[in-house]
Amino acid sequence: MSSNLDRACARYAGSLVLGRNSLSAGLTVSQQTALYRAGLKLDRALLGMVKPVLVEVGLEQKLWKFYFTFARRLARICRKYGSRTQANEAQALRSVWLGHGLDPAILDRIMDVLALERPA
Repeated sequence: MSSNLDRACARYAGSLVLGRNSLSAGLTVSQQTALYRAGLKLDRALLGMVKPVLVEVGLEQKLWKFYFTFARRLARICRKYGSRTQANEAQALRSVWLGHGLDPAILDRIMDVLALERPA
C-alpha cells in the first residue's frame, strides 16, 4: 500500500513541477507534497473506519463514493469546530445528504463511527 501512496505523491509532485497543479503561495514543492501525503493518509484511515459499515449494511459498491464523501466532509467538520457548532454543522450536512437521497440509517451509523455528538 505504501508504494501506491509513494507513486501518488510522486505524480503529484511532478504535476506541481510541470505546472499542471498550482503551488500554494509560500510553499515549496516538497512541503505541498507532504500536505498532500497527509491528506491521502487521512482518507485511507477514514475509509478504513467507514468501509466496514458499508459492507455490513450490504450497500452496493457503486454507492460507496457518496457515503465516503459524506464521511470526508463530516471529518473536516470534526477537525474544524467545537462541540456545539460541530453538532449543528454535522446535522446540516446530514440534511444536505438526505436531500441527495442517501439512507438516514447509514448516515447515522457513519456519524456514530466518527463519534460525533448529536444536538439535543
